[in-house]
Amino acid sequence: MRYPCRITTLLTVLVAAAFAGAGTAATTDQQAKIFPGVDTYSRPITTSSAEAQRWFDQGFLLLYGFNHDEATRSFQAAAELDPEAAMPWWGVAYAAGMNINDPIMTEDRWRRGHEAAQRALSLLDDETAVEKALVEAVARRYTWPAPAEQRPYDEAYASAMAEVYSRFAADPDVAVLYAESLMDLQPWDYWTPELEPKGKTTDFTAAIESVLGAEPDHPGATHFYIHAMEAGP
Repeated sequence: MRYPCRITTLLTVLVAAAFAGAGTAATTDQQAKIFPGVDTYSRPITTSSAEAQRWFDQGFLLLYGFNHDEATRSFQAAAELDPEAAMPWWGVAYAAGMNINDPIMTEDRWRRGHEAAQRALSLLDDETAVEKALVEAVARRYTWPAPAEQRPYDEAYASAMAEVYSRFAADPDVAVLYAESLMDLQPWDYWTPELEPKGKTTDFTAAIESVLGAEPDHPGATHFYIHAMEAGP
């Protein structure tokens, strides 16, 4: 079933997220900044700092807009504001990973992802159960030194996210992150020429649709659903 997403609102938010900082070089060592319009979604995390929460929220929305470089800078800013918080480092680790638009991992991304995931693990303390599960899952996405084969780690992460989803299926972000982990296993290869679903397509579209049924404007669900269905029936 296709969902009539509110495309105008969605595109306004996602374009702002995707093109935030687009005039700068794609490096992660530049100064982070708050972007206008990239403040429409919040996922509360375990932190003692309202400013760290603000930066985390921007980073999270930038992730959903596929602006991983700016997302990394936002998460790093959140980590500096609250050095005891694990979730900003989860964000740095997540942003370093492959995605459907950039599926091949470089050695630098392996290193950054592994270091950030290990940092997040080391900071786990009074985080919520779902936060601990997300951190533990992203840690399975990486190893260091960089491996010869990427696929086993993509599959390990997807398997870990399936476990997280089985525990926290009512959490919309968990559902969306789980769906993305499956989409990453077969980038842009979701439908046969006869428009039948391939691989894990049925699973990830069902997860996304479960979110859209309750939150039709969820930024991650709407964005990923567009890509999941654009070549489909």
